[in-house]
Amino acid sequence: MGVGNKWAPNNPILKRMRDSARDDGRRVFLSVLEYNPKAKVLDLGCNIGDFSEELAQKVGVPKIIGVDLERSCSPIIDLCVCDLNGKLPFKDGEFDVICASHIIEHLSETDTFLREIRRLLSLTGYAVIQTPNLAAWHVIFWLMCSKQPTTAAISDELGLTYKERTHRRIFTLRGLIALLRYHGFIIEKSLGSTYYPLWGVLAKIACFIDKWHSAYITVKVRK
Repeated sequence: MGVGNKWAPNNPILKRMRDSARDDGRRVFLSVLEYNPKAKVLDLGCNIGDFSEELAQKVGVPKIIGVDLERSCSPIIDLCVCDLNGKLPFKDGEFDVICASHIIEHLSETDTFLREIRRLLSLTGYAVIQTPNLAAWHVIFWLMCSKQPTTAAISDELGLTYKERTHRRIFTLRGLIALLRYHGFIIEKSLGSTYYPLWGVLAKIACFIDKWHSAYITVKVRK
């Protein structure tokens, strides 16, 4: 799914921060992908497919399989429309690379989702998961002000914040790693991206020093 443009604040500074966060998250996600033109790639929560095209280019493949409830408009995606909360219509060990960018937080059946990723991975394959961080400093700031954090929904109907109203599960980096290990994954790498209120070089340095409080967390795993 990726960090999209589902909100576009009128304040140019906030918009710049939003665009910077999206670009930085994508940069970090792409940085852990390996070039392999023979790989079979699955993008879970592909949305319109704009980030899927970047994934395909980085791995070096002409096509990828995408899964979402919405129709993709990207020509490089072979789309499978189905619910990511349930069993997926693919064979065991079918994929070498599985990407899940900003989708796990939207799902109710998190355990089913991770079991399916592990089932679908080939023996030498890997998966990359990126999601908002519950321990991000800006989230902590909202809580200190007795406000509902912008990444955590309270209702499917009532949205008190400007962001997604469908976030079901919000993770800290340690919590996500613990859940992945519970489901039998080996953690290869964990990274942070975006560090509010910083941006640019300062944000990258802060994420390198303290990934635990970055705005977004990325974990690369193997079976």
